[in-house]
Amino acid sequence: MPAPEALIFDMDQTLVDSAPIWRGGVLALFRFLEKTCTPEIAAHFAGLNIYDIASKAVELTGAPVDIKEAQRIAHDALVERYRQGQVTEMPGAAALVERLHGLAPLIVASGSPLEGIARATEQLQIRSKFTELLSSESVPRGKPHPDVFLKAAALVGANPQRCLVFEDSVVGAQAARAAGMACFVVPSCAPALLEPLATRIFGHWDEVSWELASKAEPKTWD
Repeated sequence: MPAPEALIFDMDQTLVDSAPIWRGGVLALFRFLEKTCTPEIAAHFAGLNIYDIASKAVELTGAPVDIKEAQRIAHDALVERYRQGQVTEMPGAAALVERLHGLAPLIVASGSPLEGIARATEQLQIRSKFTELLSSESVPRGKPHPDVFLKAAALVGANPQRCLVFEDSVVGAQAARAAGMACFVVPSCAPALLEPLATRIFGHWDEVSWELASKAEPKTWD
């Protein structure tokens, strides 16, 4: 079977542990909303970009604010935290990028702002390994819609059905499925939630080899 034409990486909790940075951005949003971010509300945010998080927060809390202003506040707060903060590698992620570099185009397709993607990959010293960096803020719809993954494939002229996505979340795996792409996952949630979506689930990125990646096929559904 043909090898992947592109390898597309989510970033947050896939390549880097940026959860503290995102928590700071979300807390700034909720201070503006004058609401509390409960665990029940926060559960809706996994995998979304900051604009979609702001929209969802306004919807769920009923805060009487302008959505565009809430999005601006949240986005600016998140970007500032990327500028000031440090990210740490998700275990095995940088080594995986090194193993796969040069075997197919590598692309980051993330819900983080583009500046945050660039800064985080530079901190991990893997920026140069990627052909493209892409934020879902640049497409009409964020995850779980397929737009950012489809744009990633288009940027390198790849057939979506011959692309492999690396993810951690249900929303990201849903986006890969909607794009018709294979998806390898090291879960940041209960693995059972990803079993219907992922091509294959791993416990650690060290378990992923080019041999496995080269044989990945999109999952089929009845």
